[in-house]
Amino acid sequence: MIARLFTGEHGRAVTLGVVGVGLLLLVQFVFLPLGRAVLDSEKRIHSAQKALARAERLAREYSLLRSTVPVAGSDGVDEQTSLFARMEAAARRLGLTPMVESMRPENKKLPDGTAMRQVHVRMRGLGMQELLEYLHACEASVGGRIRNLGLRRNQEQLLDVELVVSGREGL
Repeated sequence: MIARLFTGEHGRAVTLGVVGVGLLLLVQFVFLPLGRAVLDSEKRIHSAQKALARAERLAREYSLLRSTVPVAGSDGVDEQTSLFARMEAAARRLGLTPMVESMRPENKKLPDGTAMRQVHVRMRGLGMQELLEYLHACEASVGGRIRNLGLRRNQEQLLDVELVVSGREGL
């Protein structure tokens, strides 16, 4: 019965119709989804490249900031004060005190007899430049090392920051 459809007086029209429907289905369910997937992949690649370029720019800025180490004690706090006090002074010097939500010191005794001093800091509403300046101050003038850093964008597109800065004393 099906064979008669393709061989009768309308066989050519039926054949063309079946081929046409097949082509439409092929376009609808194969080529169009593939095209959309390629476009989506290109968009994701483009946004990832933009993020990479921004991260590289920020890394260059950070290394530039890190290479310009201020003289110790230039913020009014000498090297004999605690890590907490030096970090607090750095925030004050940079005008970030209103953005500091909390700053909590923690002291640990290590097996080798040294004391590990850590300060946990939570700040809200920082711009990227302010964050870089504070991170630079924490490592350069304060003498600490950034151990943990958590960033989140808030509703105003500013950064909410949680960080842990540590330093050893008694070496």
